[in-house]
Amino acid sequence: MTLDRSHIPALPAFTFYLRYAQLVVAIVVLGLSAYVVTYFAYSGASLSLFTAIATLVIAIYNIVTIIIHPAFYNYWAVIGLDTFALIFWLISFSLLASEAAAWSIITHYSDNCAYSTTAYCYRKRALVQKRSTDYRTYRNAMAAGAGLGGLEFVLFAITLDFSLLAVLKHRRTGGHCVPNPESDHVATEQGDQQTLAPSQHQTPSIPLQSQV
Repeated sequence: MTLDRSHIPALPAFTFYLRYAQLVVAIVVLGLSAYVVTYFAYSGASLSLFTAIATLVIAIYNIVTIIIHPAFYNYWAVIGLDTFALIFWLISFSLLASEAAAWSIITHYSDNCAYSTTAYCYRKRALVQKRSTDYRTYRNAMAAGAGLGGLEFVLFAITLDFSLLAVLKHRRTGGHCVPNPESDHVATEQGDQQTLAPSQHQTPSIPLQSQV
């Protein structure tokens, strides 16, 4: 497999470490969202759960294709995935933050509903049917997930901006989005030439000159 990296735009070194940060924050948000969904499948928590899983895939793709398999790196894919993550994190953390702010204490239960102080009926997976938790822990988990989701939004905004700038500079210098197919071909030809070339210790043959 080719190790040609000429198709990878030159990015600042810190942007690579931001990929690790995106990976770690996504794991934390994944755990918090799973905790929230365990009791009530709020749309914000469910969407954050999906976006966190997608972020794991995006971050791993960027890390693996830069370090191990550069042949699979494509800067259009990187920009598209970063844009996708940026949009979904914006929606996810905003929705989860609004739900955390509107969260009210559960006052009593019926057969099908858990009623809050605002008389809202929470129909999905009532707390009494799951392991116990308390109001503050549950609300804080939602708030923490929303805050870290906002952090992910900022991280992807940074990586997307620098990726766009690097791609523009890369294309101005004639760079491509895929490895140079000529690199492997040239390397193969050079290897064949070295194989077919005569040994340095071999005495060269001298053509005989005809006597006049």
